[in-house]
Amino acid sequence: MVTARKKVLHVIPAMNSGGAQRLLVDICQELKKRGKYEPAIAILTNEHNRFEKELHGIEVKQFNIPRHVSILALHRPHLQPLQEYVHAFAPDVIHTHIYFSDLIINQINYSKAKFFSHIHGPTTQYDTRLFAGWPFKKRMVAFIERWLMMREYKKRNTSFLAVSAEYTAYTKTILPEIASRVHLLHNGIKLDAKNTCGEKKLPQLIRMVSVGRLEKVKGFELAIQVAEYLHRKEAAFVLDIFGEGEQKSTLQSLINEKRLQDIVALSGFNAHMKNDYYKYAIYLHTAIKEPFGLTLVEAMAAGLPVVCTDGGGNRDIMQDGVNGYLVHERDANILAEKILFLINNPRLYTQMSKAAIATAQQFTIERCVDKLIQYYES
Repeated sequence: MVTARKKVLHVIPAMNSGGAQRLLVDICQELKKRGKYEPAIAILTNEHNRFEKELHGIEVKQFNIPRHVSILALHRPHLQPLQEYVHAFAPDVIHTHIYFSDLIINQINYSKAKFFSHIHGPTTQYDTRLFAGWPFKKRMVAFIERWLMMREYKKRNTSFLAVSAEYTAYTKTILPEIASRVHLLHNGIKLDAKNTCGEKKLPQLIRMVSVGRLEKVKGFELAIQVAEYLHRKEAAFVLDIFGEGEQKSTLQSLINEKRLQDIVALSGFNAHMKNDYYKYAIYLHTAIKEPFGLTLVEAMAAGLPVVCTDGGGNRDIMQDGVNGYLVHERDANILAEKILFLINNPRLYTQMSKAAIATAQQFTIERCVDKLIQYYES
C-alpha cells in the first residue's frame, strides 16, 4: 500500500536573494528527495524569482499581494487568489518565512494544517520595546496588529523555528505569550563535490571574500577599512564583495576615496557563490547583526577560515581560534591583525582550514531537515 505524501506549503514574500531564500530552496529539494513530503512554494509578490531554475520540479505559485497590506484592512480582495490556492493544494503543513508571510497567512481561512513560522532575523513588528518611540497613530496600529497576530497564532497553535540560539532567546523575549512554542532550528547547507574540498594551503596572494546584501546592517564599510589597514601593511591580498543593495554606490565611493579600486571589488550578486568559495583563502564577515550566518558555513565547507565580527547568531558557528576568529569589537585594526597573524602562520592556517571543514559538516541540509521533520511530526 502506497502512503500518500504529506503536502508542505512554504510561504515567502519574494525569492530574490538572501539566506532565507537560499535555505528554502535547499529545504524543498531535500524534502522532495525523501519522497514522504510534497513541498510547494507560494511567493506572495510578483518580484523576480532568482531561484527559478533550481526549483525545477517543485510547484511554485506566485501572487501579487501589495506589501503595505495590514491585518486591520476590512476588504481583502487581493487575498482571494491565495485563499483559493491554499484550499486547492490542501497542505498538511503551512510553513511561513519572514513576517509579511505570517501577516498574510493569518488572514487566510484554513484550519487543516499545522502552522510553522520561521524566524530568520529580527521581527520589529512584535518588539513592543520599540513602539515607544513611534508616533501615536503608528504605535496604536502596531499594538492592535500585534494583538490580532497573537490571537491567530494561538488559535492555529503556530510553532516558531528560530535559526540560532541568539534568535531563539530573542523571539522568546519579544513574544512571551508563545515562548513555549519557540524552537531552535539551525540553518543547513547542501554539501557536494562542487562546494567542498580538502584542507587548503596558504597561497602567496591572499584572496578574501565577503558575501551579503549591501545594506547598513551587513557592515561592509568596516570590511573596506580592514582592507585599507592591510594595504598600509603591504599585505598581498584582494577582497571581493558579492551582493546587491542600496549601499552599493556608497561603498563604491568609499573604495574610490581610499584608492582601493585595484584591491577591493564589488562583484554583484552571484547565484552560484557557494560553488565558488574554493577560489578564495579567507572569508571576512563584518555584519553588525547576524541571525545565523549561512555564508560562513558555505565558506567553511570550502576550507576557508572565517574572520568575523560578533553578530549574535554566528556564535553558534564560530569557535574562536579554531575555525577562525570571532572579534567582539567593531575595530578594523583588530580584524586586520587577526588576518595578518593567520597569513603569517601557514601551519595554523591549514589547521583552521581543516577545522572549518569539520564545522560545515555539522550544519548540513540533511541534519536541518531531519530536525524540521521532527517538528512537523511532533
